[in-house]
Amino acid sequence: MQSDNSSYTVTNPDLLLTDDGISVLITSTNPDFITGVKNLFEKHIDHSIVFNVQPSITTAVSIAWMWYVSGRVDMMFVDLDTCAWVDVCTALLKKQDDNHSIIFYNDKNKKQEAVRLLNATGEFLILCNMEEIDAYLQMQLNSYAQ
Repeated sequence: MQSDNSSYTVTNPDLLLTDDGISVLITSTNPDFITGVKNLFEKHIDHSIVFNVQPSITTAVSIAWMWYVSGRVDMMFVDLDTCAWVDVCTALLKKQDDNHSIIFYNDKNKKQEAVRLLNATGEFLILCNMEEIDAYLQMQLNSYAQ
């Protein structure tokens, strides 16, 4: 079997599974954040990546897709500055273990009450800039390689 090192961007209502790569969900209405996360993954990973992107506010039309995809991805990025509260709720219900991560992004501190609550649980990672995401990805990928 030939290895696939492509990256794919999938949005509601489409689904795509990867044979040998990872799957990521990004929920944000900030195109710069979405592009930044995608670029960081592409910089560090040499196999296929499926980016499931929720680029608009989650509504009744897109919640089923996001809920389904969130349960299957390896990493979920939630932009607290632009996402809907339902995105935060979905992330809180997602399984998190050594192979499944949830990363909250808080650049502009718009949902400060959510940040306080997430910090109080001690279970969630909140990053504040692309450099922190880059360092996190390097750390995670190095631990997989060992």
